[in-house]
Amino acid sequence: MGNKPQSRALTCAFLHPGAPIPAELPLRNAPVGHPEVVLPVGGLNVLFGRSAPRVVSLAMRQAVQQGYRPVIIGLELALPRLLQRPVDLADLATVSTLLLDKTRVTVPLAATIEDWLAVYLTAEGRAPGSRRAAILFDLVGAHPHLLARLVREPDFAHLQAIGYTVPGGSGGPTCVLLYLRDLAAIIRIDVQQAGAEPVAFRLPTSAELAAPAAGYNPFSA
Repeated sequence: MGNKPQSRALTCAFLHPGAPIPAELPLRNAPVGHPEVVLPVGGLNVLFGRSAPRVVSLAMRQAVQQGYRPVIIGLELALPRLLQRPVDLADLATVSTLLLDKTRVTVPLAATIEDWLAVYLTAEGRAPGSRRAAILFDLVGAHPHLLARLVREPDFAHLQAIGYTVPGGSGGPTCVLLYLRDLAAIIRIDVQQAGAEPVAFRLPTSAELAAPAAGYNPFSA
């Protein structure tokens, strides 16, 4: 896969004025524009790609209006180079970062992933419903929490990061996220904040990553 170029990702924290601030806070999952979506556990979900700055800007504006102090956190990542062609089933064992986008994977691989997610939904007692072409990753976008089950499958367990898209809802923006399972890929944490006392952030522990994401989301308040 070649050497590891640097990539950028973004996440946020939202502090309530007057609340005590610990010496260090764990990095938080990024806010998502669909308030009903549940993010996958076992990793850090951060905004990724060209749309990330716009989503952060919208989240900051909402948070300030709702009385919170937003903190932007830039992450510098060292990720292996991607294949120069769409990833197929035969390529899966050779990649550690998989971007679930119609330009980045083949139809057979997309169908395999969506079929697994349909099985998981059925096991949860929910019908997958009508499905468009698998390459559009409708089930991933609506139920990204299922990615935490996908990476238990032998063919996917080696993946260090999975990129996916969550469509916006209730007026929130569409978000492109990276489900980062290997936090060793984070080589720099850049905290950007205005005023008040400085806030330090650390990598979350395994126990913190295993807990369902909870807390304030400016797009759902």
